[in-house]
Amino acid sequence: VYLDFSSVSCSFSFSPLEAFSNKQVSQVACGSQHSVALTKGTVQFCNKLGQLGLGTRKSVCRSPQHVPSLSAIPLIQVAAGGDQSFALSVSGGVFSWGRNDCGQLGLGDTKGTSVCRSPQHVPSLSAIPLIQVAAGGDQSFALSVSGGVFSWGRNDCGQLGLGDTKGTQYVNSPQHVRSLSAIPVVQVAAGGEQSFALSVSGGAFSCGRNDCGQLGLGDTQDRHTPTPVHYLNMKKTVSISCGKDHTAALTKDGAVFTFGSGQYGQLGHNSLQNEQRPRLVAELWGAKVTKVAYKLGWNISTDKSK
Repeated sequence: VYLDFSSVSCSFSFSPLEAFSNKQVSQVACGSQHSVALTKGTVQFCNKLGQLGLGTRKSVCRSPQHVPSLSAIPLIQVAAGGDQSFALSVSGGVFSWGRNDCGQLGLGDTKGTSVCRSPQHVPSLSAIPLIQVAAGGDQSFALSVSGGVFSWGRNDCGQLGLGDTKGTQYVNSPQHVRSLSAIPVVQVAAGGEQSFALSVSGGAFSCGRNDCGQLGLGDTQDRHTPTPVHYLNMKKTVSISCGKDHTAALTKDGAVFTFGSGQYGQLGHNSLQNEQRPRLVAELWGAKVTKVAYKLGWNISTDKSK
């Protein structure tokens, strides 16, 4: 892992993170202003909104800190959203902490708990074995072993995929996304205000804000129900990653398609234009891409030897 939390200023180069020099890091997740690392089943954080899970009001931590309240719980995944964080245990339990004014922690109520400074168990999901959690701007998702999708948090653009829920801007506890019930979902992804589900057959479904074309549907209309992305369903998609208002998809043959806002060149098409439909990143053609990752910027792992 190469990150630098030693200061609060910007860094323009990678440097080794000494706090992890003797630890085996299995995953790193980045939120808008915080990062989460999973090391052999324990969580380290690098806070005024409690997204570090340390139980304190300290605004900034300049080096990774161990989250003691999770030390006895074997963990398999962490997720970081706008200002919320999640941890998924080996047994399928979910723990959440951070900002909760939109119900994005899934704790059932935001009264008096607009900020949770230490991990809280999400009780309504305790009877459902889970395999993944995903965190977006203010929306959150969980995926069950059986392929069921659950969503909660902010819903003003339909990003929870619950249908036309007029007057329901916030959802405080996990809700089953019933429109996906007949679809065996294997991955969920959440961006700024857009959300995606990926089926076992490689089909992609999107919902939420679409002003920049980030849903990949060929228009700029928001969707309140998961909608098939036909431009991707002609390919077998194996991974989806979402940024603030842009999205990347990786296909089985290693091709990368991007769409949404191109304002800062984040789509990789050598232009600043938005794309309403998935467009192949031509510069990566011939590279065997193994993973795509969007957050505030764009990052790709490749193996060009294949």
